[in-house]
Amino acid sequence: MEEGSVSGKRPHSVPVPQLYKEASKILQRLERKEGSLKTLVYSGRYKNYKKIYALLCKAWNHSSVIKQALEASRIFEEQPNFNPHLAHILTAELLGKGSLPGNCKPIQVLRKYEEELRSTTAHHLTKETLKHESSYPRYVRVNTLRASVEDVQARLSKEGWSPTHYDRDHITYDDFLQLLEASCLPVFISNLQPGASVIDACAAPGNKTSQIAAAINNTGSVVASEKSFKRYKTLDKLLRQRGATCVCATHTDFTKLPQSLIAGTEHIFLDPTCSSSGTDLHQDEIDDDRLQSLAVFQGQLLQHALSHASVQEVVYSTCSVNAEENEEVVQKALGQHQDFELEDLASKLCGWKHFGKESYEFGKYCIRTVPEIDKCHGFFVAKFVRKNSCDTKVAKKNKKKMNKSSSKEACRKHKASEDVEYSSMKRKRK
Repeated sequence: MEEGSVSGKRPHSVPVPQLYKEASKILQRLERKEGSLKTLVYSGRYKNYKKIYALLCKAWNHSSVIKQALEASRIFEEQPNFNPHLAHILTAELLGKGSLPGNCKPIQVLRKYEEELRSTTAHHLTKETLKHESSYPRYVRVNTLRASVEDVQARLSKEGWSPTHYDRDHITYDDFLQLLEASCLPVFISNLQPGASVIDACAAPGNKTSQIAAAINNTGSVVASEKSFKRYKTLDKLLRQRGATCVCATHTDFTKLPQSLIAGTEHIFLDPTCSSSGTDLHQDEIDDDRLQSLAVFQGQLLQHALSHASVQEVVYSTCSVNAEENEEVVQKALGQHQDFELEDLASKLCGWKHFGKESYEFGKYCIRTVPEIDKCHGFFVAKFVRKNSCDTKVAKKNKKKMNKSSSKEACRKHKASEDVEYSSMKRKRK
């Protein structure tokens, strides 16, 4: 039966709007834990990422209330062929916007249950609570790989936008990117310079990677590793679109990167899988076992990043507010790698008020964002720097001379071997 059908017959001539159709598919995949919401949105067919992401945030954040309302309405008993994920998406849109545009059959059917749905959710959901994820300002970053700040300002001016000090506009181009403000902090507080050698571990979908490429003016080399093949494909596509020509995207577990891609690396950015407790996507309290499992995984990646002799700087970040994934991970890494110390990030962010937890001696050197005050999602950043020594500086200089010229060639060979591997896998499937 075709997606969106509510009876044994095909829908009436009016099709289900593509936004709702694609959102229902992503919601289903999200429930199956096939990937994070961000990854599923970027790899989907609906290209207005902002619009579908906002809709899915509403549907996901209030999932339990919406499901209870649909069950109480008995819509699935009376309409047994109604796709439950489509019904979920349409309900979120109806309650959030106050109306449901369109005349396809599923929308017509859902409207018949509108009064009961509103009555059931009246004490839990209002138009304001459903719009909570939009309460933060919209932050944007000019992709200087594709355009200058002046170019973007001129374009916006032609489209009728007038600049004001706190205005955050809503136009999306490949050279004008909407991002979570906090997610830009790791690159902002780094010491990246043109010509740097960088690894972006756990790189997908690639927003941070493209920011790294812009920070070094598309010079030097950036290895962007991603363990998941689907996420890697999204990463590779996004980097091509954004003109990040200095980046070598590879479908490789960060801990298994070949030495040819690691040699000479000076900077590593590590933003591993976390509980996402600082974002709008965090629904329920994460259980202790899952939290500890994440912390162990994060710690292993961080310790691996700190183990390479050429590395001078490691920036660790999460979109979690849990100390177990932040300060605890940092504390263990400092204990294991005493040749590194934390840089005081207060000097990088003049006037910043929120730092790591005071119960940790090093907490004042880390930064946190507080959603209610900083008007962005919850985030944590710590920057490890190798302690100064003459031997380290000489080794770094020699590494740069020896490896800069060969890094692109190493990347080319690694990508070629990946292509051979994928071709072999395809032949076996056939």
